[in-house]
Amino acid sequence: MKRTQLIYILLTLISVSCGAQVQADSPKTETVRTIAQPKLVRSQGTDEYANVHCSLEDKNGNLWFGTTGEGLYKYDGKEFTNFLVKDGLSSNHVWCAYEDNTGKLWFGTDDGVCCYDPASPSKGFTTYRLEGKISAVDYKHQKNPVHAIYQDKSGQFWFGTDHGVFKSVLQTNKESSENEWSFVPFFSGNNLIVNPKNLHLRGISAIIQDQSGKMWFASWNNEGACSFDGKALTNFEPNGDNMVYSLLEDKAGNLWFGTREHGVCRYDGIGPQKSYTNFADIATFSTSSIASMVEDKNGQIWFGTEFGSGSLEDKKGGVWRYDPKSNAFTNFTVAGDGLTNNSVFTVLKTRSDDFWFGTRNMGLCKFDPAAKGKKFVVFSE
Repeated sequence: MKRTQLIYILLTLISVSCGAQVQADSPKTETVRTIAQPKLVRSQGTDEYANVHCSLEDKNGNLWFGTTGEGLYKYDGKEFTNFLVKDGLSSNHVWCAYEDNTGKLWFGTDDGVCCYDPASPSKGFTTYRLEGKISAVDYKHQKNPVHAIYQDKSGQFWFGTDHGVFKSVLQTNKESSENEWSFVPFFSGNNLIVNPKNLHLRGISAIIQDQSGKMWFASWNNEGACSFDGKALTNFEPNGDNMVYSLLEDKAGNLWFGTREHGVCRYDGIGPQKSYTNFADIATFSTSSIASMVEDKNGQIWFGTEFGSGSLEDKKGGVWRYDPKSNAFTNFTVAGDGLTNNSVFTVLKTRSDDFWFGTRNMGLCKFDPAAKGKKFVVFSE
C-alpha cells in the first residue's frame, strides 16, 4: 500500500471517530464514538410503547429529542446523533428538555437532571440528583425522575419531580470559591407558605410562570393545576379533571390546561371576568389526554394528544389544531395524514415556523403544510 493511501485511511478513521461526541465529566467514562444517522434510529431494543417524549430547539438551531428508553438525540439539520448512558447521561429515559437563559441545556431523566453546555462539549453532561426529605419520607439514594424544568424571571430554576418540586439555590464552594447550584425541596415542610389543602405537588409534569409572575404547576398525581403567587399555594381541577398534563400561556395571556381525560380548558386570568372556557363538546378531543401544546405565529394552538389507552390500533387522538378566529378544530392522524402514531407526546415549533411531532413507537415527523397528500415527513426508522 502506498504511503499516501495509508495516511488518507488514518485521517478518515480519526475524523469519523472524533465526530459528534459528548463525553461525561467522569474519570470512569470511556470515550464513546457515536455514528450519526440521517434518521432517528433506535439501538436499545425498546418496544413499540417507547416514546419520543420531549423536544427543544437550542439557540444554535439544533433540535434535541428526548425518548423513553433510547436516550437523547441531537439533529443538526442533516443527521441525528444519539447520546446514551454510556455517553454520560444519567438515564436513557429523558422526560423533559429545557434551555436556560445562558444557553445551557437541561434534561430531566429517570435519575435526576443532566446539564449540558454546547459551548463546552468536551465537559459532557453534569448530573444533579434531586434528593431530600419529602413529606416525612426520605428518598435519598433512590431515583427521583424529573418531568418538568423551568427558569423563572429571576433566574431561579424549578424542577417538577415524582417526589415534589425542587428549587435552585446558588452557593459558593468554600474550597474553590466558585458558585455552584444545589437543588432543594421547596414546598414540603415550608411553614412560610400558605397551603390550606396541604398540597404535596408530586408527579409534576409541567411548570410555567405567567405574565403576572405567578408560578403554575401541572400535577399528574391528582392535585390538578396548582398556582403559587409567592405566598399561597392553591389548586383547581380544569374540566373536573384532577390530573393535568400540560400548560401553556398564549400571547393574549390566557392559560391553557391540558388534562388527562377531559381535553383542554382555557382560563382568561387577565380579563375583567376571569372566565374559564371548557372545550367539552368537541368529539374525541374533549375526552383525550393533552400531552403538549404550542401556539403558532397566527395564534393557532397545536395539541399533541392521546386517546384512550394509547393502543397502536387506536385510530383516534393524533394532532389537533385550534383556530380561535373561526373557533374550529382540525385533526391530523396516521390514516389520513401520515402521522407516525396517534399518541403524540411532544410538539415542537422552531424559530423558522416548522412543526415537529414526537410520538409513541419512537416516531418522529415534521409537518409539511404544502403537501397535497400526506402532511407529515417521517424522520424515524
